[in-house]
Amino acid sequence: ILGIGDKLSIQIIGDSSEILNGLTIERDGSLTIPDLGKVFVAGSALSEAKKIINNYIQSKTIGNEVFVTLNELRDISVVILGGAISPGVYTISGGSNVLHAINVAGGISENGSYRKVKILRKGELVKTIDLYQTIIFGKGLFDFDLRSGDTILIEPVDLVVALSGGVNNPAIYDVKS
Repeated sequence: ILGIGDKLSIQIIGDSSEILNGLTIERDGSLTIPDLGKVFVAGSALSEAKKIINNYIQSKTIGNEVFVTLNELRDISVVILGGAISPGVYTISGGSNVLHAINVAGGISENGSYRKVKILRKGELVKTIDLYQTIIFGKGLFDFDLRSGDTILIEPVDLVVALSGGVNNPAIYDVKS
């Protein structure tokens, strides 16, 4: 989802070919295209924004092809609470995922659960992630994008079991009841 501070490049090919680099989405959600005007793209997915920009330029010019690329993501602020080693407010890249955010906060503490990592947006639960599913099977993390203002709440651990001896990965594990 595009937002304020994202930077786009637009390549126009046709009668008046040009490349417009580093166009920034402004505070009002618009992208100013030199000599053509403003088009509002904040809150749109990149694929949708490409269509909006293409249609806008096509309506202002004749016989041009338009290519839009995302140059630079804005930074986002997230709050990490609960069982993080260093809970707090962190500024991370807009393309970051939950693992990256938790890593920035120093990781999960001894009392934090790998099984119950909750993402809250505007106070509402958006997703609960089981990091064991992510770490072992690669599931449930990469289909979700963080947004500025999200809260990552690492719940306290409920039940743990220590495994050692004839196992590949001896450790203390957070288990489901």
